[in-house]
Amino acid sequence: MVSLLRRIVIILLMVLCVGGNLYSQGRYVPAEKEVFQYTFPINLAFRGEYKDRNYPSYQVWKKQLEGTDGLIKKFVPYDELDGINLKTQQWLKRYAEEEQTKLLLLHWDAREHRNDQPGSSDRYFPGHWLAYPGAKLVKSLNKHATEVYVSSIDEFAGKYAYVDEEYPGQMKHKPGSFIYPILRLVEVDEHGKCNWDKCEFVKLISINKEKRSLTIERNRCLTKASAFSNGAYIAPMSTRLGKEGLFDYNCSTACPKDANGKTALDIMHDELVDILLNHKKLNVLDGIGFDVLQWLPRSTTVDSNNDGIPDGGMLNGRNSWRDGTYAFMKKLRASLGDNVIITGDGYGLNNQRGIGLFNGIESEGLVEHNDAFRGFAKTVNVFSYWLKHNPLPHQLNYIVYKLRNSDDQKNEKTLQSLYIGTATCLEAGLTMSPKIQLDELIGGEIKQHNWLGKPMGDLIIPAQKSKDLLKGAGKMLSQSFINSIETINCTLKLVDGEIEIEGTNTGKDSELIISQLPKTNVQHDLTVFFDVMAIDSLSGFEKQIPRVVSLHADGLPRYEKRKDNNRRYNEQFGFFGPEWHQQMFYYRKASHKDLKLHLRFEEGGKLRLRNMTVHAAPSILIKEFEHGCVIVNPSFDEISVNIKEFLPNAKLEHIKGIFNKQKHTGLPVAEKVTVSSLSALFLVKSGQ
Repeated sequence: MVSLLRRIVIILLMVLCVGGNLYSQGRYVPAEKEVFQYTFPINLAFRGEYKDRNYPSYQVWKKQLEGTDGLIKKFVPYDELDGINLKTQQWLKRYAEEEQTKLLLLHWDAREHRNDQPGSSDRYFPGHWLAYPGAKLVKSLNKHATEVYVSSIDEFAGKYAYVDEEYPGQMKHKPGSFIYPILRLVEVDEHGKCNWDKCEFVKLISINKEKRSLTIERNRCLTKASAFSNGAYIAPMSTRLGKEGLFDYNCSTACPKDANGKTALDIMHDELVDILLNHKKLNVLDGIGFDVLQWLPRSTTVDSNNDGIPDGGMLNGRNSWRDGTYAFMKKLRASLGDNVIITGDGYGLNNQRGIGLFNGIESEGLVEHNDAFRGFAKTVNVFSYWLKHNPLPHQLNYIVYKLRNSDDQKNEKTLQSLYIGTATCLEAGLTMSPKIQLDELIGGEIKQHNWLGKPMGDLIIPAQKSKDLLKGAGKMLSQSFINSIETINCTLKLVDGEIEIEGTNTGKDSELIISQLPKTNVQHDLTVFFDVMAIDSLSGFEKQIPRVVSLHADGLPRYEKRKDNNRRYNEQFGFFGPEWHQQMFYYRKASHKDLKLHLRFEEGGKLRLRNMTVHAAPSILIKEFEHGCVIVNPSFDEISVNIKEFLPNAKLEHIKGIFNKQKHTGLPVAEKVTVSSLSALFLVKSGQ
């Protein structure tokens, strides 16, 4: 009887403990979170930790979260930032109890980690950090010496620490100047193997090319000066410019293992599992928003296996960086379970592509950090692919509001509208501060966030209804059309009315060159559509991991004076996988006289292509919602849209503005509406 009673008590305690855990950890019921109701616009509070130390109280901290559906913030100071106010960890726990429907994500830098503060790198060891190729010591070094003689000086000539001229203000150094890096000294045995137990970080102060020597500062990044023998190895660390103690993780499968047999990504996995499942204050988090989780390292000249040869992560014909990161993603998902939300940067060619592992992606800026509109089609392609093909039930894609390009900042108000409209059409969240007073966020006088409600129907792209410049040749495929296409590293054949493309050079991209467009000197906006499906998977990966398709156009005009701005108009790509998916590519003011289209398909595996059309029309987007619709105009021209043609049953009117009454008039819409250049128009359904 006592034994039975004891078992009952234990069971009751377990139920109470589990129940309390479920209650306190909102991530176990993600369906209850506001973001997963999918009512738009979705707005998330993003970052801002640099100012957290200035919040005098919880009430002030909470105030800045009003009008949002959740937050994505840093609460751990060692992944990247120092000086984070650790009171926010306690505030987070209280906020989670008071606002149980808000999504709470930890923003985590997966590229770099602090190593210059006590406790910041206790779990890691020196071999876990990435370095560039270095050189061997040609003279032994005692622990007091500050001059190092090396076998080669070329590896230390400052080329790894050049100040980016576009963002000199961030680095507090003059543009074009050199910042000497932190170096890693490690003892090497007779077999050339690094002894990571005998390691020291030093700072490079100067270089003497004639003597082939380096002047160094000892005792850096929490290491103490030691003696090193002739033949020891010294190499520059891979790090962000001007950030002395911030080292890049070595995410390669060749990353050295510590005494417990763990790589850098193994340790990162353990850290995150501890934070999300065991941390007394942070276990209320619903998941992680990864920053800079990439499939390639920072530079193609890094040395991932520490053999003194630059490899960029490519070892034995494979991308070891991609392999290591993907294995980490799979392991983390398995450890955290299906109900923990995981997102990561997904807007760049080098970013992760964890379809089926991650809940969604983040884009830093509408297109990228320094591009608020130029590569517009890339954003449409990437976010459309994740939205359609990610099988996880709780999808979360979002676009961070960033206007770092000084030219874009001159057109801030208009580009804010384009940003909100594009993200909303793609069913992606925003990170717009509620302090920014915009009618689009709250529906004007409706004064509600999520005012548009749930999405209805597919994304509409009116360009598809315009004249096809290929006159149907890309849809009703023939052998003569295939014969007109120039090929590189691949062969083409007609199979079941589709083009089958097969690579002829293993690991090399397949390329098609299409030049049979009508010749004209008139400049038109040009939108290209085609469907593509992978038959062969990305080498070494499951079939759901997509491959990249890019389209590069020859003969485009020079849009802007700045080279970095101008190239972004032509840097467009999308994803394709085992199911058919439509791609869209958009070029503004393109003359057809010398225009050639270069289609490139990643790594040359077999694939199918169909339904190619080319239109002299801008890539306007239209999306209907329960309570209204959004029209996006990414072109350089004001456009007129017959909205009745695309939404014939919707009775629409302009929202009634509070902050911009000239644009948002509250007047009913008859048939046509006008949308300004690089902007968006939000309409509400009558009677809403």
